[in-house]
Amino acid sequence: MWIRERKAGFTWKTGECRTGMSRIKALKWIRTMAAAGIILTALGVVPGGKAGELFSEQGGAVLRVQAAQSDGDEYFGRLDTFTGEKLEEGASAGSAQQAKQIWITDNMFYDTENKAYGYPVGEEIVYSNVADGMIVKEKVSVKIPETVKARLYWEGNVMDFPGGNVSRLGSYTVEVINETTSAQLFSFMIVGNDTNQVVNFSAPEGFRITRVTLDGTEVEYTRRFVDMAKEGYYIVSYECSKADLSYKLDVNVDTTPPTLVIEGVDEDGKARGPVAITGKVDKDTLVLTKNGEEYSTKLSKVLTQSGRYVATVTDPAGNSTTYRFTILLYLDKNAWIFSALFLLVVLVVVGLFIYYRKHLRVR
Repeated sequence: MWIRERKAGFTWKTGECRTGMSRIKALKWIRTMAAAGIILTALGVVPGGKAGELFSEQGGAVLRVQAAQSDGDEYFGRLDTFTGEKLEEGASAGSAQQAKQIWITDNMFYDTENKAYGYPVGEEIVYSNVADGMIVKEKVSVKIPETVKARLYWEGNVMDFPGGNVSRLGSYTVEVINETTSAQLFSFMIVGNDTNQVVNFSAPEGFRITRVTLDGTEVEYTRRFVDMAKEGYYIVSYECSKADLSYKLDVNVDTTPPTLVIEGVDEDGKARGPVAITGKVDKDTLVLTKNGEEYSTKLSKVLTQSGRYVATVTDPAGNSTTYRFTILLYLDKNAWIFSALFLLVVLVVVGLFIYYRKHLRVR
């Protein structure tokens, strides 16, 4: 009986193969090749298996996948597909396909194509150059679709907001509304180089602090928080490893109010003579009102007119101090001369009147 069977390139005829190899040796060779194929498939060298599915569209070069660092923190970055090691900045092992939307929180993602943060509103998306909870020093841009109604809150003041750029210092909240409800979308703060608004820093959700210095010296911090109650120049570095983004906030924290020297005013806030305002620093701003109306001090810082005064000095960090005083009616040197001349004129007029009246003859 002839038995013909093709398997792995061999044909058997009553126990012999065409290569002259014995049947037992042929079976061993087949088992070895099959085991090697399984291993290669699992590693992704040939199509099939999880590794093959993961790498098949990446060209066997660079991926952006989640991995674990030795310190237990998650790392989202560029990995070499063959070694699994993190690629340093500028290193290349092939081309990478990066997702357009990288979700950082449940309601915020980073759009790698538009380089902006996206906030879904139904089927629409609101874009901004800041993440929810950020503190920045530059202007903030917000792009709102025409079909989305939104409001902008600034320091408690509210206005309809079609989108655009904002740069005024203060705290902001963007809120979306419909016919019956409203919902906060994201918040942020804009500060200057000097500020009294940042007494602590909390990293936005999905970010972590990596380094903090105060006047050039490193200070303690946690992954999400640093206390900035002490005055000085801070540099706070933080990052979002999921989207491979890093930021730096550098501000001078100043919470000390500015002062003025008000000369000529007693403890009760009363003045019976000239009042001089001194001690103002060049970078500070002075606003002076008299009887509720703004009063200019460009010509002289010495006040002589009677009235109720309010002097408010504000520094670049936003700290301010207010002084209140009243100048009572008084006569200075010029006023005395004028009064004396006036009195002399009055006396002359009265004397002439009396003289002519006595010598007036009635005819």
